[in-house]
Amino acid sequence: AAERSEEARSEEEHAREVASGRARFGPGGERGGGGSGDGGEEDGGRYSGGFRTHDAGVGNAGPEEASLRGGHLVHATEAPLLSAEQCASLVEEAAAAMAAGSSSSF
Repeated sequence: AAERSEEARSEEEHAREVASGRARFGPGGERGGGGSGDGGEEDGGRYSGGFRTHDAGVGNAGPEEASLRGGHLVHATEAPLLSAEQCASLVEEAAAAMAAGSSSSF
């Protein structure tokens, strides 16, 4: 029963976190609460060279935020960086390396 209670508490905490994120950022990662919806300054985003940056607010970007420079900033590209074929190739390469016993300390 105690295990289920912990699981239920975790699920409730996660639901609150998701609701908070949705309140801060509407569809497509844009900030909620008005604005033009294009991710520009009015929406809390900045465009630069095909990238969009949103400030999630210090303390709101997850457990690794403090270890990353600008960890509270969320970056997105306007277009994919890699093609589907390139992604598949990377996955295949990683799978082969893992099958051969390689690992990472990340």
